[in-house]
Amino acid sequence: MDFRQIEAYVNVVKQKSFSKAAYISNVKQPTISSHVNALEREMGVKLIDRTHREARPTPEGQVFYDYAINMINLRETAMYSVKGFQKNISGIIRIHASNFPAEYILPDLIKDFSDLYPNVKFQIEQYDSKQVLKNMLENKAEVGFTGVKGSYGLTYMPLFEDELVVITPKEKAYEDLIKDTVKVSEIAAYPLIFREQGSGTRKLIEAVLMRDGIQLENLNLAVIVNNNAMVKRFVKKGMGIAVISKCAVEKEDEDVFHIIEIDNLGVKRKFYLTYNKKITGTPTVNLFKSFVEERFK
Repeated sequence: MDFRQIEAYVNVVKQKSFSKAAYISNVKQPTISSHVNALEREMGVKLIDRTHREARPTPEGQVFYDYAINMINLRETAMYSVKGFQKNISGIIRIHASNFPAEYILPDLIKDFSDLYPNVKFQIEQYDSKQVLKNMLENKAEVGFTGVKGSYGLTYMPLFEDELVVITPKEKAYEDLIKDTVKVSEIAAYPLIFREQGSGTRKLIEAVLMRDGIQLENLNLAVIVNNNAMVKRFVKKGMGIAVISKCAVEKEDEDVFHIIEIDNLGVKRKFYLTYNKKITGTPTVNLFKSFVEERFK
């Protein structure tokens, strides 16, 4: 077993494809196949299920995948330690983020980090909070940003708290809501632009509705969408009102919507950086985690 074989295997799992793994490794596909085949022969088990369109790890392969990542990361840590880390800060950090962090936290955060460490690149994918947590457990990314806590297999670094507000179109049909604060019961009487299942915002709203004795099936869910930009577009079109993170309401939105505080909400939206407890991070990933923690102190 050598590191070329291990890296080939890890890249096949990450990319779900032998050809894509070859492309990012800058080698030909037969080379990747040869490395993975040699690894399987040495271990005496099949690591990749080749019966599907996508290359997927077998159950044994999934177990080995965690060890493989740790071996690669540990090697990188050793190399940085010997060569001098500060002179060699580079690599790719894969981030999976839920809607709000992806749109409103990561752009400034990554810009500032990149100004300090220009050789570090980022691969960012956006999902709902539930899927982010699932992906982190499956080691599909090194770092996650989410608005909910879930599995005990992950570590959660608290970043900040945000309030929820109501946004309404500037139309006569909604003028009864235009005041300093509204109650949850009042919101339930109007058409709602609602987030999808798995969204942290939706999970929080449902908890508040349940607390106040309001059943989800009794709401008028006009449209269900999967990101804040679509929420705001549908509200702008007069399709209904929405509950949204206060930080997602930008200055220019004040000309388009009425923005109203929610009375007696009792809870705030929390955001976290999360990562897999079982995986040893590379020096670059650990540096990024420390950078984020310092930023949000």
